[in-house]
Amino acid sequence: MNYNKVILAGHIVRDPETRFTSGNSIVTSWTIATSRKWKSADNLQREETAFVDCEAWGQRGEFVVNHFVKGQAMLVEGRLKQDNWEDKDGNKRSKLKIAVEDVKFVGGGNGQNRNQGNSQQRQPNNRRDEFGIDIPF
Repeated sequence: MNYNKVILAGHIVRDPETRFTSGNSIVTSWTIATSRKWKSADNLQREETAFVDCEAWGQRGEFVVNHFVKGQAMLVEGRLKQDNWEDKDGNKRSKLKIAVEDVKFVGGGNGQNRNQGNSQQRQPNNRRDEFGIDIPF
């Protein structure tokens, strides 16, 4: 059995960037940071952060570049994708990233939407988790 699904919530590390392929397809790339906090055996607060590259194609990529900025919180859903290539010295290289299938606004974030007319309205009977995601009662 194979199953490839990733769901991450974090903050955008740099503004999303769009490029066009040789076939004139649009692809948007960005990185999100997601952290984990815990107390060590000596009772000290610890934190580790993972920086994860994301990639979205077509209209989804256009949506990301038009509505998200550095520092803003987001939730991404997608699948792991491994790119393989050979560098200029002939060494084999690879990189894992998320091929994004869906994105969601979460929390207020400290970034500003590029499209100022876009706003997320919270349902009055919902509460939010630590990422600002609405959780129904």
